[in-house]
Formats: sequence, structure tokens, C-alpha cells
Amino acid sequence: MKKTTILDIINNGSEYLKRHNVENPRLNVELLLSKTLNLQRLQLYLKHDMPLEERELDQMRQLLKKRALGEPLQYLLNKEQFINIELVLNNSVLIPRPETELLAKKAEEIIQQRSYKKILDIGTGSGCIAIYLAKCFPDAEIVAIDISTKALETAKQNAELNKVANVSFFPSDILKVAPKQQYDLIVSNPPYVSLDDYRQLERELYHEPKEALTDDADGLTFYRRFAEIFPSSLNGNGAFLLELPANKEAELKAIFSRFRIEFISDFNGFARILFGEK
Repeated sequence: MKKTTILDIINNGSEYLKRHNVENPRLNVELLLSKTLNLQRLQLYLKHDMPLEERELDQMRQLLKKRALGEPLQYLLNKEQFINIELVLNNSVLIPRPETELLAKKAEEIIQQRSYKKILDIGTGSGCIAIYLAKCFPDAEIVAIDISTKALETAKQNAELNKVANVSFFPSDILKVAPKQQYDLIVSNPPYVSLDDYRQLERELYHEPKEALTDDADGLTFYRRFAEIFPSSLNGNGAFLLELPANKEAELKAIFSRFRIEFISDFNGFARILFGEK
């Protein structure tokens, strides 16, 4: 009986994912196969006629089936690159988007300019922002909070993976408990998808934690809470940076009317980051 080779899996798997409307099906198969066989993508083609063992075939079948059903590639690979750090990912945390990278880079810029030392990350998820800033500023004290204990477990794992020791992780519900200390900079990528929009999301997003995506309301619950607590949570010259939903400038101007604010656009020209200070 003919053995199934690497090339067979790449060709057949690509066709299978294409039939299930997965974008970039061949790339998906190559990455999943690289994970299964512990090989670099280039090595797959150098060893294209290598037969797979039954155990490896079973693992690939399971991964391809999950991908065809819409499970995000990043969860199946259990990892993702965030700027220059690698993260462990699973379905207890959001998959970081380019907007979140933009937020982290803007935070880096402000911390450098103002020599900030105390930073709070609200809704840390995978820990991507907190860990990136901790690597950039080893002398800074970074506190990262999240309502999800599973997310915090993942964030702690990522801190260990990236060898940062200047981040502290704590469980906290920011809608109920205000920070007890004051910070130089507060950053957050809160749940900002409205419930109406959540019901119309692409299928892959339903594999991500709902509580990290939507506030089950109009998408602005967390911003109202921030406007309420930031005056007492920020140091005198403190500032905040928030990731935003697109096309909500008017509502956010009203919510943060007590602050001096500035919108920062993403690569498509949409205002996606809010900078503010007292």
C-alpha cells in the first residue's frame, strides 16, 4: 500500500481547506505540517517524498478538520509573533491584531519620551502589551490585570517564555474594582465589539473568548468606566492609551470630555488608538 508523503498531505490538505473556504490553504497546511513534524517549511519540500507515520497522519487529520471548522490557525499552532516577542496562544486569550501592536509601539514611544516607570495594563489577555513593554523597559514596574484566571495563566507562561521579571499579574474586574495605586501610564485593549456587531462577526472570531471581545452592550462600557476612574488612577502627569472600535470618535470625545485627548490612526486611516491625559 502506498504511503502518504509530505507532498501528498500538502496537496490534498490544501484542496480540503480550499473547499472549506479557508484563506491561504497551502500556507495553512505547511504551517500545521511543520508543527506536526517539527520541521521548517523549507524542509518540507526538501523531504517532500518522506512518508508520514500513522500517528502523524492522525494528528494532521485532526488539525485540518479543526481548521476547516474555523478554529484559528494561531490556536492550532499554539503560538504567534507579537512585534519581536513570541507568545503562547490558546482559546482563553485574544489573538493579537496589528492595532494592538500599534498600541504597544505608541506606549513604548511615550514611556521613552516621559521616562514613565509605573504602567498598568488593563485586560492583559496573553500579556502581549505588558510583556513587550517589560522587555523594552526592564527598570519599569508593570502591573497587568484581567478578569480571566485562565488568561492570566497564559500571560504568566508568556512572561516566563520571554524571560521578563518586571511584570506582576493579578485577577481583577475593572468594572467593579478601581486600581488602588496611581500609575504614570495606563494601557488597555478592552472588549469593544457591540453585541449587535458580535452577532455578525466572521466565524473564526467565535473561537476567541467572548468576554474579551464584547461588553454585551454598545461596546463603550469600558470606556465610560475608564473616564470615571482614570482621574484618581493616574499620576499628575499621567496618560492613557486605549485601543478603540472604528468610527466611534464622536461618542469617545463625549465620554472623555474631561481629558485632553488625541486620536491615532491605524494603517488604513481609521482612528484606532486614543491617547489621553488629565
